[in-house]
Amino acid sequence: MNSAIYDASDDSIISSSRENFIVKTDYAAGDITWILGNPGKLWYTGFPLSLQPLALTVTGDAPIGQHSLSVSPDGTLLTCFNNGLGNMNLPDVGDSRMSSHVSVYRIDAVAGTATEILSLDGALGIYAPICSSGYRTRTGNMLTVFSSPPDNGPPEIDVFNDLNEALFSAKALDPGCSAGCAAREFDLANLLID
Repeated sequence: MNSAIYDASDDSIISSSRENFIVKTDYAAGDITWILGNPGKLWYTGFPLSLQPLALTVTGDAPIGQHSLSVSPDGTLLTCFNNGLGNMNLPDVGDSRMSSHVSVYRIDAVAGTATEILSLDGALGIYAPICSSGYRTRTGNMLTVFSSPPDNGPPEIDVFNDLNEALFSAKALDPGCSAGCAAREFDLANLLID
């Protein structure tokens, strides 16, 4: 598991496993409400009688290797960093993409759907196969950290608006920052700002 959040709108927990899916669970009862993930993976294809009925039908890019969940106060919008890397440990690789982005899904649990209403990467085409994050700022823009470029380059910090326009871009110049998912402290004065 790489992310878990509480959804106060209906007293539930939403959690993510990069190898599997995003799952919403009723906190009090412990029952699974829905699953959001790539239907090309074993959780969907190999367990059709038990897990398929819980799966939301996805319009847009399904989450693949996702991280960093957040939910709107009313529980209808779910945001995740959509890494795009298929499984590394489980036998079914699932689909992979060659770029990463932040996905915002409108969830309709009654209809059983998840519609990707925003896909934000500032048209950068950066591929961050593991880790990384994307969160709304107070002003409504999207703050992202592409933390694991495959070329072992430095993490990139970007801000986009909902029109997918890059408003800010910076790279950490400290070579010690590009250590995959490991948290590193670095001086914000040591940024290369585009």
